[in-house]
Amino acid sequence: MAVNKTINKRTNTHGAMRNCIEYVLRQDKTSELLTYVTGPYRHDEIDYDLVYRTFLEEKKMWNKDTGRMYAHNIISWHKDEQITPEQAFEFGKEFAEKWFSGFQTLVAVHKDKNHIHCHLVTNSVSYEDGRKLHNTKKDLECMKQLTNQMCRERGLTKYDKVDANVDTIASQLENHQVQLLKDVSMFNHLYDMNTQYFKELTMYIIAGEQKLKEVREGELEELKKKAAETGDAMDAQRANDLAANCDRFEKKLHDLKLTRQVALQMAPQIRLLQNNDSLLVERIQSTLSNTLPLWKSQIVIALGMHRSQEALKAQTAVTNMTNELLRKNAEALKTGTIQTAQEAERGIIDLETLKQTNQSLMDTINEVMKIQEEGRTKRLEAEKEMVAMEADLKKKLLELH
Repeated sequence: MAVNKTINKRTNTHGAMRNCIEYVLRQDKTSELLTYVTGPYRHDEIDYDLVYRTFLEEKKMWNKDTGRMYAHNIISWHKDEQITPEQAFEFGKEFAEKWFSGFQTLVAVHKDKNHIHCHLVTNSVSYEDGRKLHNTKKDLECMKQLTNQMCRERGLTKYDKVDANVDTIASQLENHQVQLLKDVSMFNHLYDMNTQYFKELTMYIIAGEQKLKEVREGELEELKKKAAETGDAMDAQRANDLAANCDRFEKKLHDLKLTRQVALQMAPQIRLLQNNDSLLVERIQSTLSNTLPLWKSQIVIALGMHRSQEALKAQTAVTNMTNELLRKNAEALKTGTIQTAQEAERGIIDLETLKQTNQSLMDTINEVMKIQEEGRTKRLEAEKEMVAMEADLKKKLLELH
């Protein structure tokens, strides 16, 4: 796996940009066949002075010749990675065209060390619209992901660093731990709010029930008596209106009781979630303190054992491979023959499948019939209730007159 490193040295002067380009194009480190400039470049030869002047002209054209002058990245591979300078050169060009699209980028592969690495020097001003190059921390992470993706596409993943993977896991666990601690604190606050809400609902319900009882036993009874004494339709209507208001208020009290029940159930739910998060925090801390260090120690031991056995493996490799190949071929032949015979004797559709589909179909039909029957029953009951309600309404209206 390649490492894409951003060089964060001084990049805000003309001299720094010129020196960087000159270093990247040194003849003792690269060759003309391994250098390239993306974007507008009208010269046939790639020379550090020409590249520098080209970058400078682009800045002046957009009147952005101050601030950050360039970006410098180095993409490097492990010394044992099976990659040629030419492949690294194509990798660098593709990466520059994808990530630094719209910006002039000098690509040069250095092969003077025991590992191949590719330099990218990017003009900070876009030749498309004059915008300045700016990379956030999130952009740097995306840059790393693009590099890894391009390596996987080319099969360049053999020599990924184990310690880097362990550190990545540790970092992810720490992030989860921080988030869980925030959640625990949030659940504490939520529990307190829920407790207060539960108390307020309880007070509202008690007050509402008391008020409802007072109205029904007091004012409503008085209106009913008055309507009965006077026989006035308006007095009767006022009594009916107050009774209807009481009914609606009773429904609202019922809704408050339901809400209170939900608030009551939320309390143990919040505590369960809080307890689970606390357990996970402790588990993560144990992993960070104990498990990951053990990983690293065991990896070192495994590598040592691996190296000590290399000589022995070299002597017995051919014989073991031959014997293993014969055993595997025999086993594969046996397995393949048995599977072929079994498949040849197997029907197009298994009987169990037919039984299952038939039972499912019968269950579906029975369920549909049941639902239809229940629907008919409910409709008949609803019709009876509507007839009864209509009769009650007529009777009540006649009583009013």
